[in-house]
Amino acid sequence: MIQESVLVKNIPDVIAKAHAMAVEKGWWDNPDRPWAEQHNNFYGEVAEAWEEYRAGRMNIWFEPMGNGTAFGDKPEGFWVEIADLLIRMGDTLGKYKVVTLLLDHDSGKIKDDVSFIANLYRELAKIAAGPDGDFRNMLDVSSWIFSDCFNYAKKSGVDLYDIISVKMSYNQTRSRRHGNKKA
Repeated sequence: MIQESVLVKNIPDVIAKAHAMAVEKGWWDNPDRPWAEQHNNFYGEVAEAWEEYRAGRMNIWFEPMGNGTAFGDKPEGFWVEIADLLIRMGDTLGKYKVVTLLLDHDSGKIKDDVSFIANLYRELAKIAAGPDGDFRNMLDVSSWIFSDCFNYAKKSGVDLYDIISVKMSYNQTRSRRHGNKKA
């Protein structure tokens, strides 16, 4: 599935490469980017995953974009949106100089796709205050979210590193700030 460009094999790769790409694409032109902007984007990715679930599109699929690049078709689907969440969180962790996370959490609350999404929302609510509220809490919750995503992907037979690599390779072809989006 991976043709070229970005390959991630572990959590430090996700964090380092996501943050480097975000800087390159202009997302950190303002180094004081508001936490609420980042946090809202996390929620947005979970909401997009929920919509893919509702539409029955769990597996990766490609929306034709016709931009003539090697990754001209945009990857979509439930797991692609989960990958987007981890890419965004990895970028934010990279901004705060976090290089890795411990993946040793099992919430015990994840029974199916619906409870997986509900758990992500519940965990994201715990970090609404951002790093200024309680940095250690932000790290713990981020570790839990990464753990839950990778554990549930494995349980579902999904190679999440592969999907993150595909999505990051596509993102590399996108214009600055994805066409000058505000956030």
